[in-house]
Amino acid sequence: MELHRLFPRIGSVTTALAVHLLTASGALLAFWAVVLIVQGDGGQALRVLALAAIIDAFDGTVARRLHIQRRLPQIDGGLLDNLVDYLTWTFVPLFWAWTFLAIPFWVCAAALMASVFGFSHTDAKTTDNFFRGFPSYWNVLVLYIYLFELGPVIGSAIIIVCAVMVLIPFKFLYPSRTPYWYGTTMVLSSIYMALVLIMMYYLTAAPAWLPLVSLFYPGYYVILSFYLVYRKRRAVLDKRRTPPAPVEDQIEPEENDPESEMDWKPAHPSD
Repeated sequence: MELHRLFPRIGSVTTALAVHLLTASGALLAFWAVVLIVQGDGGQALRVLALAAIIDAFDGTVARRLHIQRRLPQIDGGLLDNLVDYLTWTFVPLFWAWTFLAIPFWVCAAALMASVFGFSHTDAKTTDNFFRGFPSYWNVLVLYIYLFELGPVIGSAIIIVCAVMVLIPFKFLYPSRTPYWYGTTMVLSSIYMALVLIMMYYLTAAPAWLPLVSLFYPGYYVILSFYLVYRKRRAVLDKRRTPPAPVEDQIEPEENDPESEMDWKPAHPSD
């Protein structure tokens, strides 16, 4: 291979590896969080999980913008992301909840198993860029159960409800990919991330109003998800109810009319 072609190729592969390493670093953060949990440092473990969530918030967008899949097709970035997400968004947060919130083992086990099937579902991330079922945001739930001091009973009830929702084929917003209200979602996500970082810094020493104010984003997330699902189902029902046009109202192309024949030709697949 000629040098003027070799160097760009090396640079392209290096860029792809760097992005994949950024994603894979979440596994190291998950291991670090487990070590901190075993050592009894729950606060620092939550901060490490928050760092992993920040990385996960933008690594996928970077990968898509740089076309990493074409640069290094040997590595499945989606599979890598799912492996890391299961550790940082599901396994470690539930282990944290069992350790520090006294959530019963069977409750954590139910959530773990539900998320295993949720992550492995072929339509976990739908073709129209939504999550299928509750997207296993256990780190977020654990944080609020902790900050609001809900206790093991209420905390367990919330986790069980969300575990069931993981398996229900209901679409939830995929903040970085769902096209509807994308700009608003990104702005509100940035504000929410800033609030979460402040809560992570102070934890239980944070002002009482801060966790309450931060609930604006989970509320927006759930309401918009329900609205979009309702709107889509309403559109499908309206389409079914709309009667087809009468045969006499349908325009037929005239015989031997080249322009008419051209208009009635099927569109080319590339159009």
